[in-house]
Amino acid sequence: MTRVVGQEFVVHLFAPSEGPHAAEAAHALRTVWQECRRQFNMNEPVPGTWLPDVPPTVFEESAEADGGERTLAAQRHHTLGLQAVLRVHHDVLNLSVWCAAPPGTEAPEPWTWWRDLDLRWSRIVERHAPYFLGEARLYFARLDDGPVSADPALYAELKGLLPDTAHGLSSAGVASPGGFALWETALEPDDRALRRFVVALTSEADEAASAWAWSDRGGTELPSLARYLLHAAKLRYQLLVWQRDSRARTLRATLESLSAGIRERRAAPGAKGGPATAQWAEQLAEHLADARILRSELDTLRRTVDIASVNLGRSFDLTGMLVPRGPFTDDRALARSMLERLDDELGYLSAAIDKAEQSAPAKRETPMSADDTSTAPTSDRARNVFVVHGRDEFARSQMFVFLRSIGLNPLEWPALRARGGNASPYLSEVIREGLASAQAVVVLMTPDDIVRLHPDLSKRPAETLPSMQARPNVLIELGMALMTHPTGTLLLKLGEQRPISDIDGLNYIDLDDNQACRQNIISGLRAAGCPVDTMGTDWLSEGDFAGMVAKMRRPEEPPAPARSSRPAATSTSTAQSA
Repeated sequence: MTRVVGQEFVVHLFAPSEGPHAAEAAHALRTVWQECRRQFNMNEPVPGTWLPDVPPTVFEESAEADGGERTLAAQRHHTLGLQAVLRVHHDVLNLSVWCAAPPGTEAPEPWTWWRDLDLRWSRIVERHAPYFLGEARLYFARLDDGPVSADPALYAELKGLLPDTAHGLSSAGVASPGGFALWETALEPDDRALRRFVVALTSEADEAASAWAWSDRGGTELPSLARYLLHAAKLRYQLLVWQRDSRARTLRATLESLSAGIRERRAAPGAKGGPATAQWAEQLAEHLADARILRSELDTLRRTVDIASVNLGRSFDLTGMLVPRGPFTDDRALARSMLERLDDELGYLSAAIDKAEQSAPAKRETPMSADDTSTAPTSDRARNVFVVHGRDEFARSQMFVFLRSIGLNPLEWPALRARGGNASPYLSEVIREGLASAQAVVVLMTPDDIVRLHPDLSKRPAETLPSMQARPNVLIELGMALMTHPTGTLLLKLGEQRPISDIDGLNYIDLDDNQACRQNIISGLRAAGCPVDTMGTDWLSEGDFAGMVAKMRRPEEPPAPARSSRPAATSTSTAQSA
């Protein structure tokens, strides 16, 4: 029987740094960080890392630094083997925690270290779990002799030391070239957000296991296994999102039903259309808009899955580790299955859209009585304008003032959120509601971001030097608007911005404080079918276009941070110091 002489517990948490729930996720990680200080007495910086032991106030700004990956903070217990490291990796926040038994601790029979730590940790994170992309818990077992193999009998012995909640249909064991073995404690369900792994090793494999799962020679960079698990968490989170959204099948059935109904009415003897047919056509047009948005969302989801799948293979060398029923094989099979199923879903949805477009009228009419002066979004769609904007709140508010001065109704975000009947709607749901409710879309491109192309990809200074650009959400929503409102989308540009090749051919209006600019906007809105009211002269001055200082923004290079050699932290156990 194998003798366990030490146990360690490592956690990797992953949370979104962008998106509709980024603020809640950031708050959750800060709370967990504070609980590590309070419950584990991690209350001092990690020597040799030159990192603060307090997270930054704003995570999002930190994501822009160091090529999208940066270590933000590190803390430890003064004497015990307890550490926590906070990082940002592009659009994901990562909190890693390491807990080891104090040096010289006498081995109990049986070991309860895993059980005790897992229970304490679960109490810390369980209420925050809805805001995480995923979590991985690693249970390290140090054995008294080697070599270590992925023997099922060894896992059967170690399994009895796990917390009761960790038991399930386990994976096959994977033998690492570094001299240790790994098992995932449960391979089901596919959309599991919490994953648990057992790692067995002897002292000879300490350095290799630490570099793989915690820290490479005392560095604070994201270790290769954590990088892999991050992309796997993204993959499984996308599966969860997709499974929650069952709109595709419903939309396909609705489009097919409405299309068939319109064709039957047109084919009927003496058919001349009429109010009933017009109503069906209106419903078909609205569901077509929903279907086009959903197709765009599914296409984005597919690209996300594809990127995650590629990044899994780039995280570390999987040679010899893709064994049947192994955890890494399971991830690869899930990615392949999701891509195939998404391709099928997109194909069926596109076919339904094509068929519906053939049944839809060439030009949709929006009947409106002559005495209808209501401005409520639900009763007067022709006056509704959905405004796509970035972070410049002043520019957004003044555009709303101008639109109201010409009798239109710019759709407010809180009202759109409330329409869906969901207290916490997804961002895409609110955008879809706004596009479906609007007669026209105004895309306000303000220079909010500083961007540049990596010098490896171009030698042209115009591409590699910093320049201004609209926020990514503006560009994404612009694409969605062009799909749903191809002739009803106005592109307004403020200040100097980096050219975007995919939209270079689109006409846009330079936003400026003159009558010609305002008249150009009005002409575009009228062409989109909006009943613009220019009676009087208020529209000539309402909306402070002159005060939009964004047109003066220029890229500024931040000062280079002072760098110095950082001595590697010491290691006293399997997981080296951060």
